Amino acid sequence: VVAARAGLAHSGYFCWMSTGRTDTPFVGRAEELGSAVAALSGGCRLVTLAGVAGVGKTRLAGEIARCR
Repeated sequence: VVAARAGLAHSGYFCWMSTGRTDTPFVGRAEELGSAVAALSGGCRLVTLAGVAGVGKTRLAGEIARCR
């Protein structure tokens, strides 16, 4: 669980998403990934990923979690 790895398990935060390995490479979203990771590293506590169905919001969230 991401929360436990990030030391947030006891602070009331949790993550429902597994950060397990995927079978496909993560391609073409480096700018979005970098922006989200930078925001979270810079003190931002919440990042909202918005988009129509199928654009890769969940996959991007998983990559952000893996980078943290």
